[in-house]
Amino acid sequence: MFNLISCRKKYGCPRFLNLSMGNIAKFVIPVPPVAEQKRIASKVEDLLTLCEQLKINLAEASTTKVHLAEAIVDNTLN
Repeated sequence: MFNLISCRKKYGCPRFLNLSMGNIAKFVIPVPPVAEQKRIASKVEDLLTLCEQLKINLAEASTTKVHLAEAIVDNTLN
């Protein structure tokens, strides 16, 4: 894995590297197989859907909490 600090120590790299498209094109970036990418994308979509449902549930719970608190106060005062 590329590390700027070790690059400076080992090779005398400058503080800021010139990352041109030509230099970036030389990097080897591992990419999972297409089937694995699709599985990951599907899982992310499922998790995002779950997050949205959890937001809705939290909002509903918050509203219920407020109504319950109001009912308790009203019942206590009357």
